[in-house]
Amino acid sequence: MFVRLWAFSEHIYNLPGASVIESSPLIILNWWEKLLLPNLNFTLHPYHHFYPGIAYCNLPKVHAIFQREQLVNEKNVFYGIWKYLRYLQHSEARSE
Repeated sequence: MFVRLWAFSEHIYNLPGASVIESSPLIILNWWEKLLLPNLNFTLHPYHHFYPGIAYCNLPKVHAIFQREQLVNEKNVFYGIWKYLRYLQHSEARSE
């Protein structure tokens, strides 16, 4: 079940011609989500596309650099997996 959850967190599908930033959500987990959900930094998936050679355990460091350099676009950030799942639910309803 958790593997499926993280598979959904990697990409936003049905966005023809979308950039990495538009199609790969950046999800910042809450502290309790980090405790409860197994996470191999799938929620920092856009950085994997930019830098595929970086190990998953170093993706939080890349995120910190992006934040420090003010390269994170807040409109593409979801604070918590549940906010992202709600977004998916509402975007599917809009596309029907």
